[in-house]
Amino acid sequence: ILRFLLSDFLLRLFDPGWNGYKPGTPLLSAVVLGLVWRWHDWIALTDKAANADGARGGDVRRGYWFILAAFGVWGLLEGLGIFLGGFVSHLGGQAPLGGALGNLAPLASLRGQDWMQTLFPPLAQIVIAAVVVWLFWWPSQKAAAGGDADERSSKMRSLLIHLTVLIMSIVALSGLIQILQEVLSRLLQGGSRGLIVLSLYDPIAQVIVGALASWYFFARVRSTLPTPRLSEYIIAGVAFLLGLAAVINLVTALLLTLGGRGQRIEDILVNALPGLLVGGLIWFWRWRVIHRETLPPPQPVIAGSAEDTLPPTPIPSPAGSPRIDVWRKVYLYVYQLGGLLLVLVGSISILQYLIASILGQPSVGRAANFLADLSSPLAMLIVGGLLSFFMLRINVDDARASGMSTEEVMRQTLGDNLPSWAIALAAYILIGPVLLILVLATLGPAIGNIFSNIAGQLK
Repeated sequence: ILRFLLSDFLLRLFDPGWNGYKPGTPLLSAVVLGLVWRWHDWIALTDKAANADGARGGDVRRGYWFILAAFGVWGLLEGLGIFLGGFVSHLGGQAPLGGALGNLAPLASLRGQDWMQTLFPPLAQIVIAAVVVWLFWWPSQKAAAGGDADERSSKMRSLLIHLTVLIMSIVALSGLIQILQEVLSRLLQGGSRGLIVLSLYDPIAQVIVGALASWYFFARVRSTLPTPRLSEYIIAGVAFLLGLAAVINLVTALLLTLGGRGQRIEDILVNALPGLLVGGLIWFWRWRVIHRETLPPPQPVIAGSAEDTLPPTPIPSPAGSPRIDVWRKVYLYVYQLGGLLLVLVGSISILQYLIASILGQPSVGRAANFLADLSSPLAMLIVGGLLSFFMLRINVDDARASGMSTEEVMRQTLGDNLPSWAIALAAYILIGPVLLILVLATLGPAIGNIFSNIAGQLK
């Protein structure tokens, strides 16, 4: 409501096409907002009195403040992104059409008409969100920067910060991938498509807002967190996910090419290379920081002593070590589970296709190209298997660095309290479909002939 009222006020004040200025709307708004603020003040005083008597804790009021802070921070970032996107589009000589602008414009029919009508609504949102950030976020950040232990250890503050890191990582990296895709498309595929800023005003705004948020996080906020590990794993995880999607697309395209239905090399590069570059480089950059923290300190060895000829003894990881950090385990197990799911989905799809071909279903014709038809499931199977092995290897290395035996390593990796039958069942579920695929691929024609003979005799 505030955003709409302020943008309406600015448009009526500065835009001559809005039939002049009517003072009734802002006057009514001032009365309503004054009553709302008085109600809010009454709630705050009541909570303070209740807290003094010990009837209520301060967590409810603190959570209320951080909810308002979240609306302010995310509203500020959204308004800034829409404003920058519209500004970049207007620099290209055309107002932006569609997108998130329809949610901010006072009248939907005015989208893309005039620079005032497209830039004032997000500007109003920026102003209002900035006030909310100053009222509800800035005091907490200032106290945390000053060394306040309660603010630094606040769960609500940590939740707001890391959710913002997750959203901004997705937005900024996705925008950067879109920019690279458009640039590669124009370079490799050719064709005149007008000014590039008219195609990329949204991704450019995403990258700019993401860069500003990243600078503020690394310069001001990161040092106030109890540990930066969670934010590092979030950034690395988002980059790894985008790179993983690009790898699956690349493997699928290569299998299609081997099956005789391949795309042009230019199309493959446009679709896969941006995700590989952005996701891979950002992941490698942050993963080096994470991995450097897990390295043990160098042990001084006296030259010529008996110890320098023996292999190093694993030093158990102390409590709070980066290798046994809970967020590291979450990161590794989530992607290991993702790899296993890719293997299962790919295996099931391949099994369905092979069984259908053996039974002679019409959906699988005689001229079926197995490699091309199964390019996506095979890509999921290959990438999922490699991903699971990679994450399992890191888990095993972490466990061995803690001085565990081989049995303890496997139990720590697969689950400390899992019984043997559960581990065997999980292995059967994962390995069984792959073995069945190999059997059906090898004996498929013979089994198909048997079913054909039986069907012929029944007829």
